[in-house]
Amino acid sequence: HEAMEQQTVSISKAGIVATLNARAGIAAAANPAFGRYLPNRTVAENIDLPVSLLSRFDLIFVVKDEPQEDYDKAVATHILDLHTGAFPESFKDVIKPDLLRKYIIYTRRHVRPQLSEEAKDRIRQFYLEMRRRYQGPGTAIAITARQLEALIRLTIAEAKMRLSPVAAAEDADRAIRLYLAFLKSVGIDMESGVDIDSIMTGVPASRREAYVRLAELIKKMEEAAKGPVKIDLVLDEAEKAGIQRAEAQRLIDLMIRNGELYTPRPGYVKRISA
Repeated sequence: HEAMEQQTVSISKAGIVATLNARAGIAAAANPAFGRYLPNRTVAENIDLPVSLLSRFDLIFVVKDEPQEDYDKAVATHILDLHTGAFPESFKDVIKPDLLRKYIIYTRRHVRPQLSEEAKDRIRQFYLEMRRRYQGPGTAIAITARQLEALIRLTIAEAKMRLSPVAAAEDADRAIRLYLAFLKSVGIDMESGVDIDSIMTGVPASRREAYVRLAELIKKMEEAAKGPVKIDLVLDEAEKAGIQRAEAQRLIDLMIRNGELYTPRPGYVKRISA
């Protein structure tokens, strides 16, 4: 995921070795892997993308189709208006596309905001408070250094929107509100509360111990068998170890999706690192 992490793309083809700049914002959309978003599963399980890629997005928002009479009425009215051209005056030319395009180009080329001391203080205080709130062994983590960097980028982006050379405290406050909305949308572990690791690793705090125990169990069984292990046997042993069979199957699927296990033949798993 070099393009998102280093904002470069390395090429090595036909004797040509080069590194190209890829400084661009990335917006992505994905459909739920199960047809509908399942609230009892993590965002990593709901979205069929590698966790290593998913964790590199600064913000992730889940758009759910939940019945709400007022909202449904507004959506139906809007779709019907699309077919008749009967748009409210407030919807027409709020900002013309050409002007918006010029605005974005200008900010990218000419606006380079610097963080003010007040903005630094707001971000620092928020980061420390979130870390302090979730201290203790085995507890969920609400924020990491990667999210701190995301908050800085969001604060600078807010200042750019105002064409301001300085990112002020108000920009940091808006960035923090965005981050909190993002956490509320996807960073919630149903059992342990706010948990950024459910996005960063695909394994929420409430299931991390079982994940580690199952990985160790598969390792021991594989060493004893000197090869791939039958999934049914793994599920049997997991059940004896106190991990519910359905939960063990979900964790195995997650390990396969994360690239820790693979299936050399149907019904068997093997560790990648073995």
